[in-house]
Amino acid sequence: MENLMLDSCVIFEFKVWDNYLKNYGYDKFNAFANLKLEELKSLKNKITEAFPDDFLKQYKNYAFDERVKQYKFYYSSCKDNIRKYEILSSEKNMKISQEKRFFYKGKLEEYKALMSKFVPYEEINADFCKYHNIKNFVEAGQLYKGMIDGKYNFFINFVSYAELMNHTQGIGRAKNKFFTQNELLSIASKMTLVTTNSKEALYYIDKLARAYRNSSDVKDATPMSKDINSLGDWGDSKIMAVANISGINLVTNNGKDFIFDKRIKKKNDNIRNHIVHRNQKFSDFATDAKPYSVGEILEGKYDEVTKKSRKLRL
Repeated sequence: MENLMLDSCVIFEFKVWDNYLKNYGYDKFNAFANLKLEELKSLKNKITEAFPDDFLKQYKNYAFDERVKQYKFYYSSCKDNIRKYEILSSEKNMKISQEKRFFYKGKLEEYKALMSKFVPYEEINADFCKYHNIKNFVEAGQLYKGMIDGKYNFFINFVSYAELMNHTQGIGRAKNKFFTQNELLSIASKMTLVTTNSKEALYYIDKLARAYRNSSDVKDATPMSKDINSLGDWGDSKIMAVANISGINLVTNNGKDFIFDKRIKKKNDNIRNHIVHRNQKFSDFATDAKPYSVGEILEGKYDEVTKKSRKLRL
């Protein structure tokens, strides 16, 4: 059984799945989870198969989401070139020589042939919106199912739990009531709460969290977001610090703050690399636990934690 600590954004997605299991039982829950997973896979395959081969080769190193964004520019560029060469090759354009007009007509036909291979961006974007709207929900269902089936053992830390409880009351920045206290307690009862009142533990958590927020010595890596949570405290960095010192990998839907630099279009692990570097710098008390996306966990693309904290046991 794999130990995993969940970020609050993942637990938000558990509400429907927990209620579904309570209301309909495991068999119907399992069938529904598998149905939604097939729906998600089908949408992704449909989008990928719609991309021209040349486009896929050019953008093969891009994350799926970024590839869809790049397709918009790729498609629009082709349309723009068609309009441009229609004007340049027009018989009404008296400033163009016949030789150049013949060349421009050739380019026009070339881009028209290319455009004939394209599925309109509007169609792909419509499917992508459907995919994006259900992705986190469907993957959370598979993660929750893994817990019920005994594959995963989930932990929640005191920073996330306090924020989640705040969202049951709709206070301050947590004005959206994601669920009731009973719904949260039902979900949390299936997990282990990691908490501490030790001044020493809290000191090292703050020290590591501060290091995560500081500039990185790793080339092309960026520090974690200096995010203040709904409790007015450092959120992301503390959640990661507690997970690391506990020696448990963190699972998140918030890749842009825990894993990749969104300013770079290609797939990257820049923020995760920064976290790893900071863990290594404070190896006297930090472990090798890292942040992963839900998708990475489900696909088995993660490293098991092999190191325990030398100073702390949360």
